[in-house]
Amino acid sequence: MANKGLENTHPIIIKCAAFTTGVTLKSFRAKDVLFHIELIKNIVSPAPSAHDFDVQYTQVMRLFEKYHDRGWVEKDSTGSGKPLFSFHAKGLLALIDSMVHLDRQLPVSEVLFTQSFLDSYKDYIINVVFNEDSIDHNDRQSINDIFSPSYLIKQQMKIIDQGIQDLEYRIKESDKLLAYIDSHKGKTAQDMVDALPSEFSYRMSYLKPFREWLGNLPDRLLEHEFNTGFETRNKGYYKKNLNHLKGLKQFYEDACEATP
Repeated sequence: MANKGLENTHPIIIKCAAFTTGVTLKSFRAKDVLFHIELIKNIVSPAPSAHDFDVQYTQVMRLFEKYHDRGWVEKDSTGSGKPLFSFHAKGLLALIDSMVHLDRQLPVSEVLFTQSFLDSYKDYIINVVFNEDSIDHNDRQSINDIFSPSYLIKQQMKIIDQGIQDLEYRIKESDKLLAYIDSHKGKTAQDMVDALPSEFSYRMSYLKPFREWLGNLPDRLLEHEFNTGFETRNKGYYKKNLNHLKGLKQFYEDACEATP
């Protein structure tokens, strides 16, 4: 797995493990980070799941070389053993900031784990880890934001709201398309494609118009889309996924209210 994939595919587990290592050990090696990755993986999901992935020593080394290039860590290669790393306070802040400001919807287990981590170690991290002259006023404000009640959950709720808006738009467009199909019963699928108004974008890729995509489908598959595919996708995916996201948002709202 490429290092980019390691940081992007499992950002919470990897970054939380790196942060935990940096907080608990003044200086550390890649094997220490590997230990915390396995530890956090086991806590987040002890049963086999998407969290069950392998990380190699060389991947961790590449990751921390990247952190070193960013100025987040110091690297000591003077000894005969493996390099030693140590986080700067600003590096730890940048790491945890990147962890709570991911622009994607995260698995619920990772969100709850990370939020509980922030809540549990808030006082220690603020008063010990970030109690340095290198932390300026703006940094201090960022720290206060990150450790405010349910901060990560609230960030995730914003992303969920975007997903809800997107699905509501897709359902609206899908309903319009189904109404168009119903009003053209008796016509062939190809005739319906030829008469399809350009307004039906269906949020397809900008690389190919929706009508062109339909026109390139094999005849039997095109008929299937008009007879079954669009309706099944609308009811079986868009609407069910919308209900799921609304339920998840309510779950997170309840979690925020339950936070002391």
